[in-house]
Amino acid sequence: HVNRVYVVGGGAPLIYDSIKTAWHHLGQKVVMMESPQTALVEAIAAFKEE
Repeated sequence: HVNRVYVVGGGAPLIYDSIKTAWHHLGQKVVMMESPQTALVEAIAAFKEE
């Protein structure tokens, strides 16, 4: 079961509204990350530092 959707990547601003519509039942749990172009890379780098 999906309970959250984080939209990341260079195309995030282009597809965000469509993703929100498709996952409308999640309401505010569909989020475009701040700085979506680098969000995934930053998270992977932080994970590797642990």
